[in-house]
Amino acid sequence: MEKILKTDRSAMELEIRRCRADQVANVGKASGNKVHALKADRTDSTAMNDPTALLEKSHGRVDVLFANAGVN
Repeated sequence: MEKILKTDRSAMELEIRRCRADQVANVGKASGNKVHALKADRTDSTAMNDPTALLEKSHGRVDVLFANAGVN
């Protein structure tokens, strides 16, 4: 994890794309962010809508990061 945090943002984003959801959560937590990892099938992206709305109410702003970003 230290290696990821010391690299520039674009390199970190590439590494995050290769990680599993729990690893992504650990990277975010190490950066001092509140992280909630939700595992959802790519075909079931609507599973994110309700949890995201609840998190927005409690935390204000929510950034959604897909662990498989860039995969078509």
